[in-house]
Amino acid sequence: MAHLKGKARRRIPAVLLAAAALIPACLFAGCGKAPDPEPAERPRVQVDFPDGEGSLPAPAEEKETDAPAIPEAAVLTRAGEIFWNGEEIPLYRRGEDGVRYAAAEKLASAAGAQLAEGGDGVSFSAGGESFFVPSLIGGFYRGKTRVGDPVTKDGALYLPAEPVIAGLDLARLDDGDSIYLTRIVKSADVPKGVRAPVLMYHAVSDDTWGIKELFVRPSEMEKQLKYLVDHGYTTVTFEDIDRIDSIKKPVFLTFDDGYRDNYEELFPLLKKYNCKATIFMISGKLGKKHYLTEEMIREMADSGLVSIQSHTVSHPKLAEITGEKLRAELRDSRIEIARLTKRIPFVLCYPSGSYNDETRRVGAEYYQFGIKMTGGGYNTSANPFLIPRYYVSRAASVSSFASMIG
Repeated sequence: MAHLKGKARRRIPAVLLAAAALIPACLFAGCGKAPDPEPAERPRVQVDFPDGEGSLPAPAEEKETDAPAIPEAAVLTRAGEIFWNGEEIPLYRRGEDGVRYAAAEKLASAAGAQLAEGGDGVSFSAGGESFFVPSLIGGFYRGKTRVGDPVTKDGALYLPAEPVIAGLDLARLDDGDSIYLTRIVKSADVPKGVRAPVLMYHAVSDDTWGIKELFVRPSEMEKQLKYLVDHGYTTVTFEDIDRIDSIKKPVFLTFDDGYRDNYEELFPLLKKYNCKATIFMISGKLGKKHYLTEEMIREMADSGLVSIQSHTVSHPKLAEITGEKLRAELRDSRIEIARLTKRIPFVLCYPSGSYNDETRRVGAEYYQFGIKMTGGGYNTSANPFLIPRYYVSRAASVSSFASMIG
């Protein structure tokens, strides 16, 4: 399937335009059948009424119509966008009826499909559902159910977006005009009984400005990545956890807080060794001194090597806050990270390892997994909101690193 970015919009298939022109003839002549000749003049039908007066008028003359099966929209006004696993799809509104449309080919592409053109119309599949626009009669169908009406604009086919995305098995987050759709892994879908060490880091730098032991030297970080590659380990993120039983020697590399050196020092090493990592970001620290910028976060998220997940808005001890304050820390960081990465986060890392039953209960409304600060080795049979980690400090040697994952 050819990707659509940078390409001109596909024109509406010729079969739709040609078929539209045939509709009047098919309707009033009968497709494939010669029409019967019309009489030169339709006779008036005389009817005798009780009082002997009056007659029925002749039937109205039938008129042909030039209306196409798929109407042309005079105006499509920009009305937000969908971010589907990071891919942007512009949304448009025709008039003021509230229906938002998207280009058919962009919807199909984001679903990992391709528009199929045939003599009977245009079709594609998304999320296990089949969608179809018939050539002769128009309309937009999900299976055999009509779910809307397509339109054209400048020769391109547009479809109502909501019927496509409504049935998808994707997490959805609406943020004003934007709709974020992301494939997430549900905790219930994780295979049980798989050992998968989760390693906790913070900063990667020779220059320390805070707690020194949190800064792993870049040279040591490289040795650790090389060890993983040389010994057959596979670095994974939580996007991979539903298939973790098929992955050889999985290891999670997680980095707390979202420091700028994660981009400047860590990211080049991840690219060099083709390793994955998860960064738990304090969303309220975006762009501040020592912290990641918006551009850095987007580049890493788009690389496929870095997953950006939540470390709350302001890094409070969650066990010490309740009610709306707790909810805002979890809810708002989720929204802010979605805006940044165009993907919905679904993993929460408890700041300072602080949590309680309320933290886990409210967290489960927004996230699928909760990560502790320490606790040792992780087995996927563990409570998904109590995932333990090994702490990798500046003093860790390659041998001590190997003992954590071995």
